[in-house]
Amino acid sequence: MSERDVVAYTAMICAFLADERIADAEQLYEAMPERNLVVWTAMITAYARLGYLFKAEKVFNQMPERDVIAWNAMVAAYARERSLGRALEIFQTMPERDSVSWNALLSAYAVQGHLEAAKKTFDDMPERDIVSWSCMLSAYTLNGHIEKASELFHRSPEWSIVSWACMLDAFSQKGLLEDAKAVFDVMPEWNLVAFNTLLDAYAQHGDLQQAKNTFDSFPERDDISWTALLNAYAHHGHLWKAKDLLEVIPQKYEAPPWNAILASLARNGHFDAALEHLHEMELEGIPADEASFACIILGCSHKGDLHDGWSKVRSLILDHSVRLTKQLYCSITDLLSRAGYLREAEEILSGMPFTPDVVDWRCLLGACKRQEDTQSGAQAAMQALVASPEDPSSCVLLANVVSV
Repeated sequence: MSERDVVAYTAMICAFLADERIADAEQLYEAMPERNLVVWTAMITAYARLGYLFKAEKVFNQMPERDVIAWNAMVAAYARERSLGRALEIFQTMPERDSVSWNALLSAYAVQGHLEAAKKTFDDMPERDIVSWSCMLSAYTLNGHIEKASELFHRSPEWSIVSWACMLDAFSQKGLLEDAKAVFDVMPEWNLVAFNTLLDAYAQHGDLQQAKNTFDSFPERDDISWTALLNAYAHHGHLWKAKDLLEVIPQKYEAPPWNAILASLARNGHFDAALEHLHEMELEGIPADEASFACIILGCSHKGDLHDGWSKVRSLILDHSVRLTKQLYCSITDLLSRAGYLREAEEILSGMPFTPDVVDWRCLLGACKRQEDTQSGAQAAMQALVASPEDPSSCVLLANVVSV
């Protein structure tokens, strides 16, 4: 095979992979009489990025030689699939490592909350770049260690937009709005993510005037900006403002902004108004999704007449052929339990195509205790014990039910 043909094959395969046309790339890859390091590495990197771990492993194991890019791709692939042990094993086997190798392992520990391992990796790095500092900073902020994050931030030799965004988000999540605004004000540059983070911070903590001021100061806005402000109005009961905003929002004909208003109506016990809003949504040609029905079920559970509410919810689900997610199954179970249909709730929980966890069974158990149904309560407590045998509180719950 001529060098020209190898280059042509390689260029075509890389183009297909860049376009995520995996099937076309695979077909050309299999037809290639002779492969080079670039093609092998490109296939591994693409498989790893898209989560095809088995295929990435297969190509990696077939490689006659490997460069550091291929090794890094495998470390990142295992990390992405939360296989930290295998990621560490590959990392330790690498004949050579670069900053990308170290950062991939550091990021894996950071994302999964292994702060001590992340800190050790960070300390052991032969050299650190801006990505390394940002990864460690993210590890602290993601796990709520604001003081350590702030200390590391001020020790950093340089700051990227990611570093600034981490600190802004950390203060915002903790409700430290003055600190968040102080970080925002001294950022060397602002992007839409920074504006949206500050807007969401004000919105989440009920400072609607500052949220609106921040929104108005945006040089540009995206769907997240509009939805954050609408959610703020809806969540804090300013439904007229939310509905006014819905009329001008760019994503008016999408479900999420409608669902925000639906959730507010449901949460505040306005079940009939929620049903009317759902009807308006359909008249606008916007199909209800799983989140829409989760809101309706929530509204029904806050309705005084649960029997009538359950009847309406059941009709809606049947009429719309709703695809039931685990969230919807559990919401229906909670609704049935509150309405006194404990046997039906238990049947749905046991028969759903998902494995109930300890929280699901404890929700049912709470309803059984309120209605003094010892038999169903004991069954739910036993299931909670099976779901989480290492949790001693399950035993206490079982004893409490039996003593009712």
